[in-house]
Amino acid sequence: LGILVARACDTVTGGNQLEKSITDFGTAKARLIHYHSELDNIIIKNSSSKRKVPINKIAKATAYESCSRRSASSQGSCIRSECAMTDTLKDSNDKSIHGQGSVVSLTNLWQEWHYDYGVLTVLTAPLFLCSTMGEDCSINKECSPPDEHTYLQLFNRRKVFSVRCSPESFIVQVGETADILSGGKLRSTLHAVSRPYGSTNISRETFVVFLQPSWDKKLPYSGHCFAGDDEPSEGDDSTFSDGSDMFSSEHTLMQDILKKIPPLSSRVKEGMTFAEFSRQTTKQYYGGGGIQQNN
Repeated sequence: LGILVARACDTVTGGNQLEKSITDFGTAKARLIHYHSELDNIIIKNSSSKRKVPINKIAKATAYESCSRRSASSQGSCIRSECAMTDTLKDSNDKSIHGQGSVVSLTNLWQEWHYDYGVLTVLTAPLFLCSTMGEDCSINKECSPPDEHTYLQLFNRRKVFSVRCSPESFIVQVGETADILSGGKLRSTLHAVSRPYGSTNISRETFVVFLQPSWDKKLPYSGHCFAGDDEPSEGDDSTFSDGSDMFSSEHTLMQDILKKIPPLSSRVKEGMTFAEFSRQTTKQYYGGGGIQQNN
């Protein structure tokens, strides 16, 4: 699937770099990713604590927290637009988007905002598990996606998009190496994974395949700008995927997020190998002060 998409991209851009770089390497790396529910995190923390709390008390505390969040959502200061609503919770700094029957957190994230740095990333539609408490442990059962939502968010051209897809679908994302190999004709997408709003017992599973060039592949970076539409801006307003204006607090939040993203120009130089680019990107995202350092 990834090779077919790369071939289609090469046809559109008039080159043959993407498919060739993937097939020349001949290897892909993949991850089966489990995004812990908040209940999972509490149980893990409790298991490593010297003073352990009984499982039934953890379940009650988590249920109470979930109810409190929903209550705060209904009582918060809300500003409505045509298809989106923003809540400012009284007891937290969480910002959320309500749209098309869903509530998407901008700050309570499973994974922080970032760009993939390979050629293409192929993802399965996520599977969601609901945790219930047994006598001695939690029990996970497959459940329907909350609000039929993947909880994958995209930020592109000053808009926030919330991704929905059917269970049999795949999601393909363009990575920064595709930006470079195509001379900027293809654009990688800034994205994050948010937690279900007010659901503390939901975990998320997905299988991700990263397609990349050989580690010794030299990247033909010519210094052209890739991220112009996603760079921080002082005057322009951002919008939601329905075209409605993003409220000032959300616009400010997205500007703060963009300022934390290490620009591509700081991570790649002409003649740099993909291995060097990979190391520099990982260092800037996960090193001290990086946006992903606590994940």
